[in-house]
Amino acid sequence: MTAKSEGPSNWNKSIKPDARDFKLFGEMNSWIECKETSFLIAPEAQNLAHLVEKNPMIHGNDFVSAQRKFPFKVMKDDFLRHEAKSIVKKHTEDKDTRRIWEELCDFHGSLIAAAMHADVLMTHLTDVELHKANWNRGQGKFINHCKIQKNKFHDL
Repeated sequence: MTAKSEGPSNWNKSIKPDARDFKLFGEMNSWIECKETSFLIAPEAQNLAHLVEKNPMIHGNDFVSAQRKFPFKVMKDDFLRHEAKSIVKKHTEDKDTRRIWEELCDFHGSLIAAAMHADVLMTHLTDVELHKANWNRGQGKFINHCKIQKNKFHDL
């Protein structure tokens, strides 16, 4: 085995990337969950975080280009919103997942829809009351739900 192919071959043996760990991104409402779950947590668990981080430490360009194929395919398959699809399509040649992710975060973070979604979350947080919410789970889960909504609001 040559030295060039050792890195990708060892990575392929030790890590089995699974596309099911990445969630579909079809609605603006799901941007935060897609961002957190699919492209902050899942790549880290699969030793692929350096492919979407802003300033990663890169060891061997051939190895990185071999690893880019998997997250690029996931982005191509799972990003259903037309803006996201056009950003991915723009990078078909270079498959630069880091630049794709950066452009997606910039675009979706600054959208009017994100601001509108934040307004909906704020209204929900200020108006929700346990006794009027028809909540059928425990009070602790209600508080956790409110905390999650607050965190989503702050992220937007």
